[in-house]
Amino acid sequence: MFIDTKFLNIAQSLESLHSILFDGQYLSHDKFVEQKERVLSAVPAELTEWVEGALSNANYKRFRQKIFELLDNKKETSGRFVDDMELFAKRVTNTRNEFVHHNERKLTFQKEELPSIIYVLTMIFELYLLGIIGFSDEKVKELLEPKIQAHLTGWKHLRTIKK
Repeated sequence: MFIDTKFLNIAQSLESLHSILFDGQYLSHDKFVEQKERVLSAVPAELTEWVEGALSNANYKRFRQKIFELLDNKKETSGRFVDDMELFAKRVTNTRNEFVHHNERKLTFQKEELPSIIYVLTMIFELYLLGIIGFSDEKVKELLEPKIQAHLTGWKHLRTIKK
């Protein structure tokens, strides 16, 4: 599988996971409609249709915000391999957008960085998935620790922790 396809697959998986676990809207539906109506009543009539179209998805969280929330919610673990979660989320977003829209973006991951980034994103996904299926936080830490250590140290052969 091409590396960009692998990246897009895990990015899409994380976006879907966020939609299942977190509220995907900034405001409640009623509050958003109220604010949207206030804005629409304040713009000139010739711009109303255009502004209404521009606001149609304005209440939904953007991909970057979703990635950031996933990282920040599990920062005890994700902070071990992501120093700046906002910058990381921006780079994931820009890389995804470059692959999807085929236009160059600033602050994207280079091809040679993608295997490591995919590894990190997959660990984030697994972190949530293990919790969803019922593993305790302690058990999740125990299960993921070898992968985290392998990533941090480069010891790809590390599969278990000796007790």
